[in-house]
Amino acid sequence: MRVFFFVMILVPSALFGQQMPADLSGSWQADMLDGPQAIVVNGDSSVSFGEETVRIRISADTIFVQFGEEWVGYNFELQGDALTLSGGDLMDPVTLRRVSSPSPGESNLREFERDRQR
Repeated sequence: MRVFFFVMILVPSALFGQQMPADLSGSWQADMLDGPQAIVVNGDSSVSFGEETVRIRISADTIFVQFGEEWVGYNFELQGDALTLSGGDLMDPVTLRRVSSPSPGESNLREFERDRQR
């Protein structure tokens, strides 16, 4: 299910000279019709859920998700531990809830990568 496949996406990639995008790393939960779904946003710009893994890029208020060779953009709004996704191929907005932050090692790796790109 492609829509659900994306709903799990979220790790920033900094672009030189631009404001850092939101940090979406950590574990998230989506309440789907068939029950809660766990989504893990890793520090290497990958997102895992179930047995699937996809690549993402974040720019301003848009998350771009790679499905095979195709990239799909979704609007997002982060308020505290709630992430709302809309647009792309989603019929209705979907809200994810952060259930844990990234481990300290992941956080340090992201800071190192960000500093290295400056």
